[in-house]
Amino acid sequence: TLPTCASRACDRMPVEAKIMVMGCPGVGKSSLIAQLVTGDPDTNCSAQTQTTFTLGTKQISLKLLDIAGKDLLSVKAKTYGRTVQGVVFVYDVTQEKTLKQLSQAIGMVRSANAKVPMALVGNKNDLRRRVRQSDAEQMASLHGIPLFDVSATDIMAVKGAFKGLLEEIYPDGNVEAAQAKPAARHRGGYDEAPDGDEDEDGDDDVGRVRVLGPLNW
Repeated sequence: TLPTCASRACDRMPVEAKIMVMGCPGVGKSSLIAQLVTGDPDTNCSAQTQTTFTLGTKQISLKLLDIAGKDLLSVKAKTYGRTVQGVVFVYDVTQEKTLKQLSQAIGMVRSANAKVPMALVGNKNDLRRRVRQSDAEQMASLHGIPLFDVSATDIMAVKGAFKGLLEEIYPDGNVEAAQAKPAARHRGGYDEAPDGDEDEDGDDDVGRVRVLGPLNW
């Protein structure tokens, strides 16, 4: 646990968050990670990649674990689920089965780590959608997790999704409080954010359907 500190030096202390990214083969998990880390979705990144993300006044050392699609329901994925601070579940908005198959994966991770914050991310929203938005919203609501709609080619949308998950892990950017004391989980409906709506740090929350929160681990 980090010591509480009012100094700017303490605010700049990096905090580590391990995030597992899961989904069926071909949904674009690796492209989302590559966009976040390098700014190019076509870059080949290793299965374990690290980058830095700013949340409020905190620098988050983000360790990203890309779980191969074939391992979606594996013992390995469940084991990793016990050790991470957050999980991103990715589906392809052009393939209905990629959303349906996530329900079992979400349950598996919940059984291993009941309070771990999660996010549901629909990728490839620049292509013709075949997954009904209402179906994605229903799954997100069922599991009490935030839902994001993105394209791996859109850096702002990708950042918005990962930022949303980090806000679930660290409510109000309060890293020390999040580490010291679990917070209650809230469920509710979905409110679309206005186009171009900016938060306090000036970032467009592109792609956000609704962030439920706070969650904690």
